[in-house]
Amino acid sequence: METLPTPAFPEVIDSTLVGSWKSCRRKCFYEHFLKLAPKGENVHLTAGKAYAVGHETFKLLYYGEGASFERALRHGALNLIRAYGDFTPPDNPASAAAKTWDQVLLAYFGYYDNWDPRRDKIRPAMLPNHEGVITPSVEFNFAVPLDILHPVTGNPLLYAGALDGLCEATFSEKLFVYDDKTTYQMGPTWANQWLLRSQFTGYTWAARQTGYDVDGVIIRGAAIQATQVKFIESICYRSQWQIDEWLETLYFNINEMLLHWEFFNSGQSSFHKDLDSACTSYGGCSFSTTCLNADPAPTLLRDFAIRHWSPIDVESL
Repeated sequence: METLPTPAFPEVIDSTLVGSWKSCRRKCFYEHFLKLAPKGENVHLTAGKAYAVGHETFKLLYYGEGASFERALRHGALNLIRAYGDFTPPDNPASAAAKTWDQVLLAYFGYYDNWDPRRDKIRPAMLPNHEGVITPSVEFNFAVPLDILHPVTGNPLLYAGALDGLCEATFSEKLFVYDDKTTYQMGPTWANQWLLRSQFTGYTWAARQTGYDVDGVIIRGAAIQATQVKFIESICYRSQWQIDEWLETLYFNINEMLLHWEFFNSGQSSFHKDLDSACTSYGGCSFSTTCLNADPAPTLLRDFAIRHWSPIDVESL
């Protein structure tokens, strides 16, 4: 008889886990302690990965190998199409149906129409890769030990992540964290939503912890719609007091997780449901159907599968 996986306290903390924890403790428990995700491919992950592969290919060729703009653009497009594969997005909702391979490809080409690298004010930072070779920063992975121990292994918990790289800007002597965002809607307040976003405060902290003098974050967004693609840029700075405040809050949240974990293992009530805005925000919580049943196990076993994913490979550390 099929049973649910045994819960485990995460060894790696990242911005997604913390965001899930703050929105709903039960959702976080399902996602990151049981490691469950809806069965089937996710259109947003598929489209986002393909979009990223196209840009990585372009940057490695254009900035790293000195390839012509046309050659780099062509190879990036080909790798984007390969990465998207034969996935067919669902008809609904509109935000998912719009992310067909051809619309993602249109967004890729549109990016370089909007930010032509021959005149762009930013470019990837040239940094050593894991083999020590200087190359364009198209992905920046980090894993920083925290001053808090895992409740089972006794090893320091790691704050980790994988971002779209570090970049240089003509208007600053310091580096910036760089991030691409794909979305569906892009209103007048889109650029301002990142000014306080803890994800990017954590990225800035991590980059500084690993020795890079980062001033803030540059985010470039592409709104992929059925008939058009829109672009926008947001430049956000992070002061040291903001980073200190973020770190204090991170430790508070992790200690709260540990308390719930202790309650859970002693049979006390823990990992409570939020049952508020988290159930319906951003298209709704994928676990909301489980909360309609006194016993969520049958729904979890039917609709969800174990997702083996981590922002870093823990065993390689």
